[in-house]
Amino acid sequence: MEKILYNRLLRPVLAVVMVVSLALGVASSAWPAARQSARIEVLAEAGITNLRTLSIAVTELGEDRLAALIKTPMQGNDFKKMSGLLTEVRDAAGYDRIWLTAQKDGKTIVLCDSSYRDTGTAGVTYLAPGSEWTGPLAEKLDSGVSGLLSGKTEDAYTKSPVETGSDTPMLGIAAVVRDKNGTPAAALVAQFPAADIDFTQLGFVDLGLVSWLGFLLFALSLALLVLLSRLRKKFPKPTPPEPTEPEPADFTAEGFESAPAPELPEAPAADQPSGANFDPMTGEPINKDPQPPVNPEA
Repeated sequence: MEKILYNRLLRPVLAVVMVVSLALGVASSAWPAARQSARIEVLAEAGITNLRTLSIAVTELGEDRLAALIKTPMQGNDFKKMSGLLTEVRDAAGYDRIWLTAQKDGKTIVLCDSSYRDTGTAGVTYLAPGSEWTGPLAEKLDSGVSGLLSGKTEDAYTKSPVETGSDTPMLGIAAVVRDKNGTPAAALVAQFPAADIDFTQLGFVDLGLVSWLGFLLFALSLALLVLLSRLRKKFPKPTPPEPTEPEPADFTAEGFESAPAPELPEAPAADQPSGANFDPMTGEPINKDPQPPVNPEA
């Protein structure tokens, strides 16, 4: 346990894993989002260009008709001509829905709905003339449409796909309709399928899964670092005993024990001949010239 807690490589390794996993999670989620945003902007610009052309046609169709619809929204001849134009453009440009809207009593109301011929069709919520513009797209784009009608902006679009209940998410765009004096009179709003905007798949790699795993690994490594710090506080590393400092008295003569004197061999006896050799360890004489053995048969 102590070896694991106080391993010098454990904390640096966890810190490196945490940083790398966080970078991987952020990159694998930010890159598809950036590409999706760029793709939506391209699609929106193309759609808004079509709506601007349509706004000119609406103005040319009759400023008086447009003014009459704004004053009294109703299903009359002016409504039918305007709605027929919206339906033709919707079918030709591949839009899912187009509305002609205006501002009245602080609310965005519908003047014409391209789906007026589809009344009663399953999944289609037709908005009658004079009704408030509502729906999933209205929740996302209402502030942009209000900006158009107040003259603050020229166009608007949703920054992300909108779930409208259909199989494919939708993108919303809007362009201003001006009268011949250049004053904003109405706004054209359209929605169309958000196709080819999913960039989470890179070859066989699912970037969404990579991002999820990266953030999960970051959370686990961070939790392990916190747990490691708490365990080190709870189980501190045992400190080695402090070395004993010698006292000055230990270095005096009294502080050392006297060693016993070595035993020396006894001096040679007086009867030993002078100049004899003796063994220094035993004190015995060493006869350098031993006599040869006597032959008993001699």
